[in-house]
Amino acid sequence: MVRILCLHGHGTSSQIFETQLATLCKSLPEHYEYVYADGEIECDRAPGKSRYYNAYVPDIDSRKIAIPQTIPGPFLCYFNGCSCGELQEAHDLLDAIIDEEGPFDGVFAFSQGAALTMSYLLELERQNPRSDPPFKFAVLFSPTVALCPDPGYCSEEMESLNKLDYDYLTSVLKQAVEEQDAAVTVSHQNKHSDYLTPDLWQHQKPDFELRKRILVSSIGGIIRAGLKTSFLSASSLQGYIALHDNRVIPRVFHPALMSERIRIPVVQATGLKDDKDLQAQFKIMPLLCKESMTRRVLHNGGHDLPRAPGDIREIVKAIEWVIAEGDMPTF
Repeated sequence: MVRILCLHGHGTSSQIFETQLATLCKSLPEHYEYVYADGEIECDRAPGKSRYYNAYVPDIDSRKIAIPQTIPGPFLCYFNGCSCGELQEAHDLLDAIIDEEGPFDGVFAFSQGAALTMSYLLELERQNPRSDPPFKFAVLFSPTVALCPDPGYCSEEMESLNKLDYDYLTSVLKQAVEEQDAAVTVSHQNKHSDYLTPDLWQHQKPDFELRKRILVSSIGGIIRAGLKTSFLSASSLQGYIALHDNRVIPRVFHPALMSERIRIPVVQATGLKDDKDLQAQFKIMPLLCKESMTRRVLHNGGHDLPRAPGDIREIVKAIEWVIAEGDMPTF
């Protein structure tokens, strides 16, 4: 028996995630046991119509529909904001799920559930690097951004944020709300906008100023991604930024800002039709894992699990690999 914890996306539920996974699970061995765990926070349903989403039911135009209005709630999430306190509550919930429902061999997670999985594993590496991870492998679909629950993470960089930085974040928020492609003003673009690009930091040790720019750029990325996936609200973000209160500004895990890496085998899958900001995050997230223990898979959908037969075959191959790397019984 291989026991797999399953964590859903924001604004859905374990029942919906079970439906999302159904096609894939039919292609996996019968001795796999799936344990679905709900978030505890009620929230709005995931977007019912978005050019980025195809998260829950097939449609002729795979980018236009998410949860139909006919699907009843409740709609749940593991966290409904981005502050350290909210992330810590989500980590505490995952602790409780593992203690009460575990042990688990692996985890399948989608969107916010995948981001929570990465956040949880990275924080374990930061706080207890010699402890055994709670999973032997992870399969993560469309992970958003891994956030840190520790207010001490990048504390010096956070405390150095100034008016120009907050003006940048305000411009990101304003234009994200307006659903424009350009997220920053031209005058500020060179300072922050490209620091998610690995080529700018991967081959050098960032100094303080570069670390700060990477951090602020990452916060801008979470603002854009959070609004598009609806797990952050514009009103709450406006409040955070207007207060210039770095206690509630998200701490984004970034490979240039930390040495710790997830050390279990990980598959990360994303759709070619997913939003460009989420795809940018997809390029960063695998770098938070050990390179030799990570496999990336692209499929032809949007912000969704793979559905097409060819995509299912590719993800099954990746799962076979991650199972073998995790020293689990093979197919």
